[in-house]
Amino acid sequence: MAWMGDATVPKPWISFDLGAQRNLAYLHVWNYNEAGYNQSRTIKTAEIFTSADTTPNWVSRGKYTYAEAPVTYGYLGEDIPFPFADVRMVKVQALTTGGDGLYGLSKVRFACAGLLSFGLPDMPALITGTAITWAVPSSTNVQKFAPTFTLSAGSTAEPVSGTVRDFTTPQAYTVIATLDKPVTTVYTVTIIRSTAHAGPTSQTDPRHPWSLMASGRTRPGPGSRMDGLDHRSGFVPSTVQGLGGGFS
Repeated sequence: MAWMGDATVPKPWISFDLGAQRNLAYLHVWNYNEAGYNQSRTIKTAEIFTSADTTPNWVSRGKYTYAEAPVTYGYLGEDIPFPFADVRMVKVQALTTGGDGLYGLSKVRFACAGLLSFGLPDMPALITGTAITWAVPSSTNVQKFAPTFTLSAGSTAEPVSGTVRDFTTPQAYTVIATLDKPVTTVYTVTIIRSTAHAGPTSQTDPRHPWSLMASGRTRPGPGSRMDGLDHRSGFVPSTVQGLGGGFS
């Protein structure tokens, strides 16, 4: 669903409940992209707040400028760095619009800090929280195995990507993310030998391997609404993509 705020209401907003405290690395935002309205309903600037609880106790994290949507199919949105720890709720409060009198967003997704992907190019692992499950062919020599991984910006890991390790027992990887404070996360990798190998199918965006997509709840502020349409690529019905987040 897309969100629409009325410009006659001062600073319309929408909030997201991430379901638990999360350590965020960035947001991926699709601005309003409805065919026939040019960029007039896009959000130009917004202030983003976070809260560590559901009270909520809002803390401003700054003002952000969004790129205008192209009003064409195939719109991919944009990444917005958002390196904040212990986030339970996020509020996006629109400040300026493209001039239509309405403020709109098509979708927002939340990516956590830490490991974004793990495995090998033809054998990706499944990351679920801090547990990493890696299905490999039964013939694989896991005693000397050198997986590679990617990290969110500003993160470091021990051991480093490509280190040879013995995976006959579960192995731990410690990741330190530099957010508004350092956050240490320990991931445990468990290998499962399989004669029929199949990698994860529900965790990868067409362009980004997301480590977490918070499915949570959304709440539109006064004078705003959810219109039931997905405007990332024009007028098409909203679909659930298995990645959560945003207006689903």
